[in-house]
Amino acid sequence: MAKNVTTTSIAKRAGVSQSTVSRVINNYRGINRVKRESVLAAMRELGYYANRNVRRRVGIVICPLPEQKNMMALEFFGNQIAAQEAWLEEAEAESMVINLSAGAASLGLAPSKLQELSGVILLNAPSMELLDSLREAKIPFVINTGAGIPGGIICNTVGPDEAETCRIGCEYLLKHWPRFGVMFSEHNAYRIEGYQQELRKRGLPPIPEEDVHIVSTTDITNFIDATHQLIRSGRRPPALVVDFYDAAAAVRSILAFSGIRVPEDVLLFTYSHSLSQNEIPSLFQDPAALGRKAARRMLEILNDPKDPPHHIRIPMILVNASEKGDAK
Repeated sequence: MAKNVTTTSIAKRAGVSQSTVSRVINNYRGINRVKRESVLAAMRELGYYANRNVRRRVGIVICPLPEQKNMMALEFFGNQIAAQEAWLEEAEAESMVINLSAGAASLGLAPSKLQELSGVILLNAPSMELLDSLREAKIPFVINTGAGIPGGIICNTVGPDEAETCRIGCEYLLKHWPRFGVMFSEHNAYRIEGYQQELRKRGLPPIPEEDVHIVSTTDITNFIDATHQLIRSGRRPPALVVDFYDAAAAVRSILAFSGIRVPEDVLLFTYSHSLSQNEIPSLFQDPAALGRKAARRMLEILNDPKDPPHHIRIPMILVNASEKGDAK
């Protein structure tokens, strides 16, 4: 590639978006013929020649939480990985899945295998030590997570638009009740502050401390225990935001067993990753969309290593939020 020629400069010369340039370079199908020819012409004029003889290999690295013994068995991550593999295959790039233990500080590969990697996509919860080891090895990476990105990390990330998500969730809840409680694992407890910020923007009081329930891990039994404690306390918020769909379903069962009706007595609200999870109002996040965006960003980095870090945020969609949830 000619010096200082980037996908950004090619896009400017061709009059197209940077993503279109990336798709042409990676030989994707379905690109408008005129746009493709414009990009190819700009590449020739600027002296950009992609090396088609180099087979890129991208590692898809599973970084579980301690309680997640088999992330591949979880539908969210299975769909995320399948989308990444399909996107990379279409771009004629190889992919390999690397399954790490919780908190792993390195990829655990021999130096020769490590050198074969063009880049890696990190799923879920990579440790800071792992990020440092990748930087030291000069291996580009993208963090692809269904949760928030830890603050202070300057790197390529693909994840949910948390600020917009909390705004939508708060708007829905306040439409039905003047106050609500929350029940999150420590891993996702950062979302609580998002709801508190939304309440402050509206000039409303924050969620009372006694209505904030934080459990140690994402294990369902922790949410069951927290629900029993909530019932025994005698303080039951009219609405409750629960960490994720399966946990919310467990909370609903415990409430029903205790004679507490959902949504008539308590309106539950949660986060889902499948349209089949349709019995509780939720914010839906498409794991395949997250996976595709991360794979696409990885390829853009490989095509243009000088491209500065991008923080790609994907909004969630409010689903099953019909008026039947209005228990007023």
